[in-house]
Amino acid sequence: MTPQEKRHLTLVLGMHRSGTSVLARALPVLGISLGERLLPAHPCNPKGFFEDADINAGNRVLLKELGASWESPVSFRDMQGRLRGLATSEYGQAALALVRERGEAADRQAAEEGAALPAPLAFKEPRMSRLLTFWRPIFLAAGCSLHVCLALRHPAHVAASLTSRNGFPAAQSWRLWLYHTLDALEGSTGLPLFVVDYDTLLCAPEAQLRRLARHLGRPVREDALRVFRDSFLDASLRHHAAAPAVRAEEGGASPAGAPTAGEMPGEAEILLAEDMYATLRAAAHDKYDMAAPALARRLLRWRNALEALPPAPCMAAVSDVGGGR
Repeated sequence: MTPQEKRHLTLVLGMHRSGTSVLARALPVLGISLGERLLPAHPCNPKGFFEDADINAGNRVLLKELGASWESPVSFRDMQGRLRGLATSEYGQAALALVRERGEAADRQAAEEGAALPAPLAFKEPRMSRLLTFWRPIFLAAGCSLHVCLALRHPAHVAASLTSRNGFPAAQSWRLWLYHTLDALEGSTGLPLFVVDYDTLLCAPEAQLRRLARHLGRPVREDALRVFRDSFLDASLRHHAAAPAVRAEEGGASPAGAPTAGEMPGEAEILLAEDMYATLRAAAHDKYDMAAPALARRLLRWRNALEALPPAPCMAAVSDVGGGR
C-alpha cells in the first residue's frame, strides 16, 4: 500500500445484542474481509461473533485501564484525555501493529484471489463504540479510510436479551444502550455513518445489503448474498425480530409491546432513549440524513440529558463473552 492509497476500513459499532454480529457477517457479501482470527462461536451466539479476537482482547485491556468494563453504565466523558494518552503509549503502538498486520493479511488473501489492493477490511467490536478516541488516531496512522456502520435495535429488546444472557436489570441495559449509542455517534463525527436496523435486516436482508453496498461503494457477491439470506439467517436469528409499531417508511418509534425485564429506567431516561431511537430508525429507513448539520445539536442535547441522569444500577455480567449479536 503506497502512501497515496488508503485502506477502506468499515467499523461495525453499536450496543451489545443489537445485531452487530449479523451486520458484520453481512460484510463479506460485499467482499470485505473480517480477518481470520475471529472469536469462536458460543451458545449465546451459535452462529459466531465475527469479531477479531485480538481487537476484543485489546479493548478489554483498555477498559480495565479506565477502571471500567463493558457492562459499566457510567460516563466516559472525563476519560477522553486518558484514552488519547493511551493511544500514544505502548498500547497504541501495539494496536497500530495489529491493524497493519490485519491489513497485510487481507492483502495477501486478496492477491491470491486476484482482487484489487489494498483489500477492504472490517472490525466489529461493540466495546469500540466507547473507545473511538483511542482507535481513530490508530486507524489514521495505519492509512485507513473509515466508514461506520451502526447496528440499531430498540433498547427494550436489548434489555430483554441482556437480562436473559447476563442477568442485568433493565435499567442498567437501557443506560448501556444510551452510552454505547451516543459514544459511537460522537466518536464518529466527521466520518461517513450508516445506520442499519436489526429487525429490518432480518426481515429484508437483500434490500438492506444492497442499500449498504451503495453506501460503501462495494459490489454485491450474488452467491454470497444467497448464502447469507437463505442459510445464515435461519429461524434462530429471525425469532428475535420484533414487529415495528409503525410503518417503516414513517421512521418509526418504539416497537409495540416491547419486552422489559427487571428494574426499569426512569421516565427521563426512557424519553431520551426513545428520542435517539426514533432519529436513528428514521436514518435506517433513509428518512433522516446523518450528515445533516442539525445532528450536532441533537448530539449535544442528548449528551447533556444523559449526563444529567442519576446513576444507574450496575450488576456484573454473569457471562462476559464476545460482544453483541
